[in-house]
Amino acid sequence: MCKKIRSHHFDTPYHFHPECELTCITQSEGTRFVGNNFETFMAKDLLLVGRDVPHCWKNENNLEERHEAEAIVIQFKEDFLGKEFFYKPELAKIKALLDRSRKGIVFTGRTKEKAALMMDQMVEADATEKLIPLLQILDLLSKSKEFYVLNAAAAEAKISIEDCERINKIYAYIEEHFRTEILLKDVAGMVYMTPSSFCRYFKKVSRKTLNTLINEYRIELSKQKLISTEESIYAICYDCGFQNISNFNKHFRKNVNLTPSEYRAKFSHYLND
Repeated sequence: MCKKIRSHHFDTPYHFHPECELTCITQSEGTRFVGNNFETFMAKDLLLVGRDVPHCWKNENNLEERHEAEAIVIQFKEDFLGKEFFYKPELAKIKALLDRSRKGIVFTGRTKEKAALMMDQMVEADATEKLIPLLQILDLLSKSKEFYVLNAAAAEAKISIEDCERINKIYAYIEEHFRTEILLKDVAGMVYMTPSSFCRYFKKVSRKTLNTLINEYRIELSKQKLISTEESIYAICYDCGFQNISNFNKHFRKNVNLTPSEYRAKFSHYLND
């Protein structure tokens, strides 16, 4: 399957499926969730996720402002050409790519640009004409060194449909309430758990605490605003849910190893792209 998706915003819930998925964001920005990782995405983002890897893309939940969201998505099963096809010696790099994709792979640089162009050309092709371009894209990605793995230190995610539904509710709640104080008892109650049971469950599934997730979400959103808007750092601090500038600077430096002003200066060229 290869198609172009257009919508006012990305709203597909946190989910997984047996197909590998290659996604190129052609328009939009927000937060990308893959396995236990999440980070900011912008236009030209290119991601390969393997089978059964939970993932979703979210735009900021701002009802007053909706931006057009567009992406090209290719889905395929690892054995779409037969169970032994990618085990051939000459295709070993593609097999290694598919194995690595179970941790989520983001491609950058010239590789990303070439693959995006090839994917765009695939959209209008007939079903039978999509096979060779797909293999060419996989070959390109398998030989590239312009990538990073999202869950490099984590074991392959083992998550149920029920877990996905719970995590999606938690992410949706954080999206809606991140500007205010989020209480553990409220989030736990939303998924019908006691606070102590929720803490154990959430740490097991996400490998982080709820407070860590909330702060990381706020930091990722602030990073997006720092490089895509001209809002003051003071305004971004409060708009992203931090109660004072000192606390914002502390958490930002801890997560990014830069202050907000240093981050904006380093990536300010994005404002003019």
